[in-house]
Amino acid sequence: LKSGEVFTAPKFISNICASKMFLTMLDGIQISERASDRARQVNGSVSAFVVYLGLNIDIREQGITDYEIFMDPDFDLENQYTAAITNDLAKTQMIATIYSNLDTGCAPKGKTTMSLFHLSGYDFWKGLSKDEYKSKKAELADLAVSKCEKFFPRIKQCIEVKEIATPLTLESYS
Repeated sequence: LKSGEVFTAPKFISNICASKMFLTMLDGIQISERASDRARQVNGSVSAFVVYLGLNIDIREQGITDYEIFMDPDFDLENQYTAAITNDLAKTQMIATIYSNLDTGCAPKGKTTMSLFHLSGYDFWKGLSKDEYKSKKAELADLAVSKCEKFFPRIKQCIEVKEIATPLTLESYS
């Protein structure tokens, strides 16, 4: 850690990209040449595109009391997976998680915090220029909010805060 504190264990479980873990996070730790070679060959996997929202209303007062809502465009999981890899989010499942419905401490009184989650292909984002990246991120966030309007018609007018995370954003958190 930055503080200099060190944790040791005979085994550990990691939920980040193997190449990032083995090639950057284990700095100074000896790993086998085989593991190092395999880590260099790892490609980006399916990740997530997430729109985090802060709303200026308590969504429970609109009759929405669930904390997770799954919205599927169809039941063809193969097509949804292909759409996720290519970031055709109109054809993928979206999961709305309403944190403040699960724990009222997640938002001030009269407000709501939530996220709109889609699977998303990593390589798609990696290949975009800076301008393309910003434009696509905004476009897909607008699409996610529009999809959300199916269960909450006034959501666009209620957004106070919006943060967007792409697979590259999530990678930078590690």
